[in-house]
Amino acid sequence: MLVAEAGEPVCFTCEMADHPYLVDTAPGGILRFLFTRPTDVVGRRAIFLDRDGVINQRRLGGYVSDLSQFRFLSGATEGLIELSSFPGPIIVISNQAGVGKGLIQASALEEITVGFVGAITHFGGRIDGVYYCPHEPAAGCACRKPRPGLLLQARQDWRIEMGLSVFFGDAMTDVDAGIAAGCRTVLVRSLDRPIAEPELPTTTRVIENLEAAVATVAQLSGERLRSL
Repeated sequence: MLVAEAGEPVCFTCEMADHPYLVDTAPGGILRFLFTRPTDVVGRRAIFLDRDGVINQRRLGGYVSDLSQFRFLSGATEGLIELSSFPGPIIVISNQAGVGKGLIQASALEEITVGFVGAITHFGGRIDGVYYCPHEPAAGCACRKPRPGLLLQARQDWRIEMGLSVFFGDAMTDVDAGIAAGCRTVLVRSLDRPIAEPELPTTTRVIENLEAAVATVAQLSGERLRSL
């Protein structure tokens, strides 16, 4: 495992399986995984995705603490494959308080992350970066959603135009974080976290799963460009 301190140069010399990547600690204690060099991605409209409840099944009353517990949601891999046709970065934004609580080891989180990103790559999709808040809710950090710290760090790393970007999440904390960062927001329906649509901002779209994401991104991008 390569571990770099905040501010050190990005180095893509380490490998797990056959996929090179960087894992380091960004300012504020954010855990950052980069699977693509930010300078290698053309386009500054990002697609942001929550992890649990959007890409994989959420573990009710617990955390995904081992790769064997990671299960893709229906439509997730298909949607990610299609989303990979967009030129901008695809970035996962996720709270993982189990790390701060001592319930998930950092090495296990790395194995989970590299495992699911590797599987998506194998299927023909891509994930360019993964940003985690590892802190407990009581820590009062700036990166735990609904605060926008994870998104703002990604914006800085990838030089993202947030007004042209979209954040897909399954909870109001995702919607609130996306709006605070200046993104368009899309709620992915979750059976275990139902949200009444009247509670949502009028600008937030609702979809059933990631299979519908490509059409939604195209619609939102077109609307935004026409308004500029």
